[in-house]
Amino acid sequence: MSLKKVNKWKGVKINTHKNSGELITQPNQTMSIREILFRNTQGMTYDNYKTPYYEDQATFSSQALNKIQEMEPTEKLQYLKEVNSQVQTLTKKIQDHENQKAEMLKSQTEAVEVKTETKENESV
Repeated sequence: MSLKKVNKWKGVKINTHKNSGELITQPNQTMSIREILFRNTQGMTYDNYKTPYYEDQATFSSQALNKIQEMEPTEKLQYLKEVNSQVQTLTKKIQDHENQKAEMLKSQTEAVEVKTETKENESV
């Protein structure tokens, strides 16, 4: 008996990638592996990476807290007032942003309701 050598690649169709021109990635939306894994485990989407108040939060959270230990008691009280005012402005910005999102959703739902009512009236 002779063994016949079979070419395993014969008849295999190669599916090449065709460029559709669609842009899947967004510029300036890079994330580290840690951020990607965190968002994935938390069930967060990737398209809402940056929010309008992100820059303020970053500067607020990046302040050195070790400088509090070197302050005088009066300086600590003054610093506490400053931080409190920053927190209040940030919460106000966040609340305004959430209110805008709620208004936009409300207007979109009203627009959909109006469209469905007009279609129902036209069909009757």
